[in-house]
Amino acid sequence: MKTIGIYPNPKRDAELLCTRRVIEILIPYGASFLAPKKLAPLLGDMLPREAFVEEKALFSQSECLVTLGGDGTILSVAARAAEADLPILGINLGHVGFMAGLEKKDLQRIHSLMTGDFTLSSRMLLSCRLGDGEEMLAMNEFVIAPDKGFHIVELSLYTGEKKLCDFRADGLIFNTPTGSTGYSFSAGGAVMDAEFDAVGVKAISSYLLIGAHHMIFSPETVFTVKNCRSEGSVVTVCADGREEKALTAGDELTISRSKKRVKLITFEPQSNHEVFFRKF
Repeated sequence: MKTIGIYPNPKRDAELLCTRRVIEILIPYGASFLAPKKLAPLLGDMLPREAFVEEKALFSQSECLVTLGGDGTILSVAARAAEADLPILGINLGHVGFMAGLEKKDLQRIHSLMTGDFTLSSRMLLSCRLGDGEEMLAMNEFVIAPDKGFHIVELSLYTGEKKLCDFRADGLIFNTPTGSTGYSFSAGGAVMDAEFDAVGVKAISSYLLIGAHHMIFSPETVFTVKNCRSEGSVVTVCADGREEKALTAGDELTISRSKKRVKLITFEPQSNHEVFFRKF
């Protein structure tokens, strides 16, 4: 790889010291860089003027994207990277970093990016459509819940044309294997191997017994969610804790595996379970 996109999280790399170190390590290997325009005042002494581009160009013209932050930083770019078929190398500057391919203490190993000594892990995304509206993508999960706490959401869940059940709970999570170590796990869900495709469904503080279980479905399953309502609060669907849309009682959501995928760069192939036990 020659053209590296740099995407630091200023909250995690406030003075861009790690970002600068990445550039210093890779330049002797012949790397060129693209960075968001907003970083020009901070990195203009290290990179030429033409290296600073709009984010659309950053995703379309880079050969890989190096993020510096935590899992949240990776999630913030995952959908756009998938659209551009752009591999992501996450450098963990956060607390956990399940998806990161490199820890801050191992930063020197990033030269392997230029020698091709790395592995690509292909991760599924979930797709969600509200009626015939625009597609939303999630790498971790979609959460259907009231926009204000302490209200029960009521909804009906269908798989294909068949009604599976009715839920009364604080919310409902649809998670990928990658997202099984996130919100779903906190709600009592199982940790799934991120190297295979599946869809997890987990109710949050369910009023009914069925919601106490984490149900895992084939990746081919197409879910329809109907009759979303909650007294005294608006029901929303939220993608990876970021993009959010409000629902009304008559709306129908369709959730399924997306045709797009995220490619994560790792230097040591490892399962979600290995990472899970190492981190905790």
